[in-house]
Amino acid sequence: SLENAYKQIKQSYPNIHGVINSAVGAFDLSLQKTDEKRFQSILSAKVDVSVWMTEVFGEEPLDFIVFFSSIQSFMKSPGFSSYSSGCTFIDSFAFQLSKTRQYKTKVINWGFWSLGSGARVSEALKIRQAQAGIKTIEPNEGMEMLERLLNGSINQAGLTKGVTPTDDIK
Repeated sequence: SLENAYKQIKQSYPNIHGVINSAVGAFDLSLQKTDEKRFQSILSAKVDVSVWMTEVFGEEPLDFIVFFSSIQSFMKSPGFSSYSSGCTFIDSFAFQLSKTRQYKTKVINWGFWSLGSGARVSEALKIRQAQAGIKTIEPNEGMEMLERLLNGSINQAGLTKGVTPTDDIK
């Protein structure tokens, strides 16, 4: 599928300057309730897509490749076992790529995004976030961070938001 997408893209856009891997799988299920097939499916969204993407687009004279990872690489929150594993892989994989590829290899470890009114987020996750003092990233904040990462000299950055002492906690 990715090779077919690449061929279609090349028909319309002969010069590809960058690639962004924003693949994500479903999560928010305890490890106890996650069978091996589900774990592998979520992990694959990060691991397999990252590897295939670099193989398919690897011969392009790219300016950059960006991997959307997660702060879960560092936090290991309940319900995110396979997602955290995939994000940890991405962080390491991108670091290794940065040593072997000519283009910029960047990683951004996102915190929780504001998902809008149509998104389905479990009540359990909302409660855990509120108890942990986690706030969500607004789209304009995320795009500003992405722009700073792409234009800056660092290869990896994170963005997460939390409650400050001046916030009302209810």
